[in-house]
Formats: sequence, structure tokens, C-alpha cells
Amino acid sequence: MELLSPAGSLDKLKIALEYGADAVYAGLPDFSLRAKTTEFNASSLEEGIRYTKKLDKKIYLTLNIFAHNDKLKTFQKQISFLKKTQPHAVIFSDPGLFSLLREKLPQQELHLSTQANCTNWKHAEFWFKQGVKRIILARELTLKEISEIHRKVPKLELEIFVHGAMCMSYSGRCLLSLFLTGRDANQGDCAHACRWQYKVHTSPLPSLLRRGEIPAPLIEGGEETYLPPLPRENRGRVTTSSLAKGGQRGVFLEEEFRPGEFIPLEEDQHGTYLFSSKDLCMIEYLAKMQKAGICSLKIEGRSKTAYYVAAVTRAYRQALDHPKNKKLIQELRQELETVSHRE
Repeated sequence: MELLSPAGSLDKLKIALEYGADAVYAGLPDFSLRAKTTEFNASSLEEGIRYTKKLDKKIYLTLNIFAHNDKLKTFQKQISFLKKTQPHAVIFSDPGLFSLLREKLPQQELHLSTQANCTNWKHAEFWFKQGVKRIILARELTLKEISEIHRKVPKLELEIFVHGAMCMSYSGRCLLSLFLTGRDANQGDCAHACRWQYKVHTSPLPSLLRRGEIPAPLIEGGEETYLPPLPRENRGRVTTSSLAKGGQRGVFLEEEFRPGEFIPLEEDQHGTYLFSSKDLCMIEYLAKMQKAGICSLKIEGRSKTAYYVAAVTRAYRQALDHPKNKKLIQELRQELETVSHRE
């Protein structure tokens, strides 16, 4: 199986390859979902592609935003860059960008991003018939489901994330960052609002009511009562003039850097919807992944430190090279616990 590591900068790219990666993935700044954290520009990315090829390894470039019309106007520049540098593959999410890539670069190898949320074999088969060589499967899939996709579409390459951050939302469907900050995760500008520190409050909140403010939407009699949209500077706050009379009760979150702004916390039989997911670590399951038909193991972390890239890549390299050494794999699992991660 291929070990695929993140390259958020030229230095991290070189470190990933030095510590055992077979391939790296890096972002084109204007079209990547890590647009705000990538340290690449056209010149350094071109250098990174040359460096990777010199080592006889592979580099995949991400163009995985969901593009609006204005992005299509600037896409021609990216096409020219791809023609010049010839990466081993381009990772995409947007069918519109796929269409342009197919039209302008018919020979370019294309991989479907996890943001496209491929969760079944028919979805996978559809893209395979369009000429996609590899699909980066949604993190929500089980090994049994992955195995079935491989059986149904055996010539399609399957890639899966094995380590790193997990999104609280279905891949490519999160709007939390946009709601709270105006920064669109699907345009490469995620504020990682799910990672912020929140305090939990129960209502009624006397101190809040004394200031004449109460959260919206409110839960009233088991039904949600939504108010008209507010200006961004007042998002999450409304006056009590029309709603305080009922003494509404509920649970509300207060974010660390937004004191006095309260967000309703709702919970059903499946749990709550505002939380920071535990990080993924699948180092003990690599053999099962190979048996399921996975050909590439992807480490998340283009915005992480060089130390993170080195330590995690090294651990998975050793695990892949010594798959039957259970003692070593347990030691590597413990070693990964010392690397920055979320619990």
C-alpha cells in the first residue's frame, strides 16, 4: 500500500519524503481546502514537484474546493500551471472543475476528493466510468462497506484517511464555520469552529436576561422558533421583548472568545451537534485495510507542524514495513499518542 503524507510547505514535503512517504499531496493556494494555511506559491510548488519526481516518488495536487463562478474565470491559470509541471494526479471535488480538467487536460490522472462524500459503490462506479482513477473515500465508511466497493468496482483505486483530524460533519457538508465567522469551509477558508472551547449554560439565564438578550433560535414547547436574520455583529443575540415571557429553558454554548454570545445546543437520540471529534488513528488496522482493497493510506495534516509530519509518517512507514510485528505496532501506537492530537 502507498503511504501518502501531507505537504503544507516545501520543507514539509521534503520531510515527509525523507521519513518514508511514497507520495505527498499539496495544495494549489486558490483552489485548495487548506488555502489559508498552505505555504506554497507557484514557484515553491513547482520546485516541490521537481524534487518529488527526482526521488521517483509521487505528488498529487488538490483543487478540491466547490467553485463559484468567479473561480472558474481564474481556473485557466491553474490549467497552465498543471500543463507545465505535470503532477502525478489532481484531486478534485467539483464536477464543474472535473469537466474543465477533462476538456483541457484529457491525459491528466484525476482523483475524487473525500469532500465529494463517496459513500457507496454506485457513486464510485459512476466516477470510474467518467475516467477517475482513484477515489478518496468518505471517512464515514466501514471496512465492510469499503470491501464491497472494491468488489463491485475492482479496477478503481481506493484511498482512505488513516490518521489525523476528523470533521464533525459529513465530508464536504459543514457550514458551521460559515455560520459563525462568515468563512466558508467549502472555499478553503475553514475557521475550525468545531475545535473552539465552549462553555455550557442552562437557561433561563438571569444575567443574560438582565442585559435584555436571549439566544436564538429558542426551543419553545418542543418546537424551534426562529427569528429574522440578524446583522453579523449581533449574530446569536436577540432582545427578549417578544420571547422572554415564556421563560424558555434549554442548553446553550458560549465560545471562549465570544463572551455573552450564546448558541443553542440541541440533542436528539444520536447525540449533540457541536463538538470536536477525536482524531483518527488506524495504525493497528492496516492489514485489514489492505484486505478490504485499499491501495493508499492518507495522513491528514497539511496545516500541522513539520514534527507532526515527520513523526506520523515515520510511524506508519514502520508499521507498513513490519505488518506482523504486533509488539512494534503497539509501541508505535503509544508513540503516536505523544504527538499532538485531539481526544
